[in-house]
Amino acid sequence: QQPYTTQLNISKSSKMVENKDAKDAVEAAIDKVKPLIAKVSFGGVMGFCSGYAMKKVGKAVAVTIGLGFFGLQSAAYLGYID
Repeated sequence: QQPYTTQLNISKSSKMVENKDAKDAVEAAIDKVKPLIAKVSFGGVMGFCSGYAMKKVGKAVAVTIGLGFFGLQSAAYLGYID
């Protein structure tokens, strides 16, 4: 007597076949915008750095002009300048 066995005949068209090379729509969209994101990120960082540098330079220039004005006013008050 043979043991009870079943055979399933599944055609190739009904099988769920995964194609590892195929990408879904989200991965394809991300791959398309990666260069743009990299450029925007780099531009944002460079913009932040240049803004920070200009802030520091601006403060230094303002302090220098203020000290110069203070020095001239002090010299005028003390009679060194008429």
